[in-house]
Amino acid sequence: MFKKILASFGKGSATVDLRLYTNSYHVGENVQGDVVIFGGEVDQKIRAIDVGLFMEIRNEHGAAKHHIATIPVSGPFIIHTYEEKTIPFTYQLPFTLPVSSPAVAFYFDTYLDIEGGADKKDVDYVEIKPIPPVMNVFEALERLGFRQTPTSGKLDRYGQEFSFFPMNHFAQEIHEIEMRFALEESGIRIWMEVEVRQGYHEVEVKREFFLTQEVLNDMSALVNVLERYIVEAIQQPGFYHQPHPYSYEPYDYDEHPFHHQGSSSAGMIGGFVAGAIGGMLLDEVMEDFMHEDHDQDHDQDHDGFDFGDFFGDDE
Repeated sequence: MFKKILASFGKGSATVDLRLYTNSYHVGENVQGDVVIFGGEVDQKIRAIDVGLFMEIRNEHGAAKHHIATIPVSGPFIIHTYEEKTIPFTYQLPFTLPVSSPAVAFYFDTYLDIEGGADKKDVDYVEIKPIPPVMNVFEALERLGFRQTPTSGKLDRYGQEFSFFPMNHFAQEIHEIEMRFALEESGIRIWMEVEVRQGYHEVEVKREFFLTQEVLNDMSALVNVLERYIVEAIQQPGFYHQPHPYSYEPYDYDEHPFHHQGSSSAGMIGGFVAGAIGGMLLDEVMEDFMHEDHDQDHDQDHDGFDFGDFFGDDE
């Protein structure tokens, strides 16, 4: 009887542990592992086990989290004293997720709902990487002497933006390159903004171009194409200056992830989504953060934390 009382307060109670086969995944990939429940010092009824996927966004003001999905693992059952129970876990990551960066992190939160007892949790951080064609673009830029900036991968109202700075070859001509990506049926569309140095000033040069799968799979060709576009931006900065036509058009990602429906921005997926993030509009995520900021205005632990400009300005 005494053990049951202690277990109701969490002492000697059942515990849970999510054991993933790996902690690194590409967007759209299946996460696999096991949820292991360890019985405590008394028999206990488990109401349910759920695993939540959360995104944590950070910037100079602090951090905020956003709930992306809840994955049901089990309904009610009895976990006996010192029993060890293993339940397989699988979940396909949405193609609409951003990828991990200094500004974006992901974790699974496993929740063990115990009847008449103290519920248990288990948190596991995971790395979510771009699909291989986009990683090839990153490698090609690295071969051209560019490195990602500390703020690369930040989110704004249009999706995720990656930024790069030149280490050597282009250091005199370029301050920074920013890119967004969209996957289409036969390749990748890129929106590129090059900050070109002109004396004491910088000129923003905007380019939109398409890379076929053939080019993306040939590193030498990919390096040459990107170098040509960058050189053209340096040599003809006045020729490319129109704003990029980002779109919030909804898209059905349940079909083939590379499916394309007419407009180029409608196929933006894999963390490079025009307005969508894990199936939700970025505006909704921002609204969540604004509400959270409002709640935290009365919290001494979060003094000065402002989500109003969390995603930066409209530029």
